This record gives sequence, C-alpha cells and structure tokens, in this order.
Amino acid sequence: MHATSVSSAVFLALIAIVDANQGSFAPLTKRELDKPVIQPPFYDNKLVPALNESLQTTEHTIDLWANNSIPSICKSAIEEQAVDGVLLTSGPVEVFSVTYADCDTPWIMCRHPTASASRQTMAELFGKLPVRHRSFVRHLSAAGGDSGAYSSGDNVFMAGDSSLAVTVYGHEVGHSLDAHFFGNETGFTETDAWLEAYDEDEVVVQDYAQASQAENFAQMVNVAIYTLNFPGGIANLAPNWQQFSHMLDLMTNELKDVLTQGGECRNRLENSPLVSKSGFGSQTSSVLSSESSSTVMTIASPTSSPAPGTRTRALHRRQRQHQAK
Repeated sequence: MHATSVSSAVFLALIAIVDANQGSFAPLTKRELDKPVIQPPFYDNKLVPALNESLQTTEHTIDLWANNSIPSICKSAIEEQAVDGVLLTSGPVEVFSVTYADCDTPWIMCRHPTASASRQTMAELFGKLPVRHRSFVRHLSAAGGDSGAYSSGDNVFMAGDSSLAVTVYGHEVGHSLDAHFFGNETGFTETDAWLEAYDEDEVVVQDYAQASQAENFAQMVNVAIYTLNFPGGIANLAPNWQQFSHMLDLMTNELKDVLTQGGECRNRLENSPLVSKSGFGSQTSSVLSSESSSTVMTIASPTSSPAPGTRTRALHRRQRQHQAK
C-alpha cells in the first residue's frame, strides 16, 4: 500500500495509549475529558489525507546496516509485538540510518519484515514532519500485527497500518514534545495556559482526544502542523474551528518554531545503546562498540535545552488536579 493510501476511517485503530512502565499497548477504557467532538467532524476524513498527501518530505538518504547491531529499545519493542498470536522473537530486522538534508545527525530506525511500511515509506513519512518536531524522538520501529502505535522513552513503535499515516508519526512525536518542550520541568499539558485554553474551548478535535490531556494535545499537534504550514490554516478543513481556537492559538504561538517546516535540527536526544540482533528472544546481549562497523554512525549527545523561562512567562504548572468543565 502506498504511504498516502491509508484509510482515514481507521485512524482510531492506529494510535494507542502507552503503558508508561511496560511500553505496550493499552486499550482506551476511559475518557478523562468530557468535551464533545467537533461537528461536523474533519480529523479523519479531511486532515489525515490532507497531511499524508500534501506535506512535502525532506530530502534524505537511507543507509541499511550490514552488521548485527540494533538499538536496544528497538529490540525490546519488536520482541514484545505479536503477529497472529506469535511473539516476534526472531527474524531479519532491518536496521537503517536516515540522514535528512536538514540534519547532519541521522535517525536510526528499525523495521521487522512484517511491517506494513517499507523503510523508504518510514523515512519519507517521518521526513514530512518539521525537523525540530522530529528532533524530540530517538528511534522509530515498525512491525506487523494489529494496528496501533505508542511512544515510550522518546521512542516510537508502530504496528500494522499505523506506520502508513503521517498523522500517527506526528501524534506520537507529539507526546515527547509535550514532555520536553519546557526542558523536562513540566509537561506542556500540565501548564495553566494549556488547561485554561482547554477550559475556554467548546470541543475537542477527534474522539481519541477525549482520552486524556496528553492525547488531546497529541491530536492537536497535527492540527497545528496543518495550520502553520498551509495558507488559510485549519479553516480550510474545519468550518467551526473557532470552537477549539484557544488551544490552537496557544500551540501555534508557543510551538511555531517547532511545528513549522524549514530550518535545521537541534537538541537531538542521545540514542539508546546498541545490542546484538543475534540474541533475539534472549534476556542478555552484549553492547557493541560504535566502531564495530563502518555503517554504524556516531550520534552526537544533545546540547542543553533553552531554559524553560525563556520560552514564555505565561505558562506555569498547575498544581491542582484539573477538572474538565
């Protein structure tokens, strides 16, 4: 299936809440937010195909690793995934580096042969995201199985057809953006400004946004990307967009530099350690030196993030439990 042909109707099946401790899929069993979904709907039937088809990818090169090493987080994520009821404990996982024209430091990605997306599609779709948004994650992994995706430890894992939609990439990277925009001192969704913007708005943009403020923010990331990168903004797709304008205005003001295409990467995160692929299914693997193969690229450690106070003086953590109005 071509990267732009994924059905927008299945978007809800493509994203999942992550168990923060286990990094595994968890069903959507409760809805913390009680605001209704905007009508008429626009997210699945308009925004998803618009971003998949219209966002331009960044020029890039792909280098397939010839050695036996793999980032440890990729190995763990793939080993936890099941296809047809069988855990993926073995198989020729492709490990590859993607170097984009806007960043000298490559991203290391992993792909199991059962994955819906090819390594070319993974690189293309990730390259559609603004580079400073991309910079908030370490690795991407994809495998087969039931469609779903999660972010854990600033690493994105996608199963089934979730790897075919750029909005899934944007959503999952959005969780790391939420967590780290203020230099790890507080999440974006924990600030007074975000919670007050939510209080002021009438709706959320899609069903999944009702799950929690974290999922609400991650869905809004894709709305903000469209707004910042296409003339006319989200009004092109959502005639009643004013009903969520407070959240959108906050994001497009505070996150404009991150969610607008162009520029170069910065503050890249450190990669996870390399382990041996030959130990798939085992509990121990020796760490490999980055000099073990010429195809292993040295990844720079992140530079220090700007002090949270330099971003805005208006955003402060809300200490009390937020109660949705």
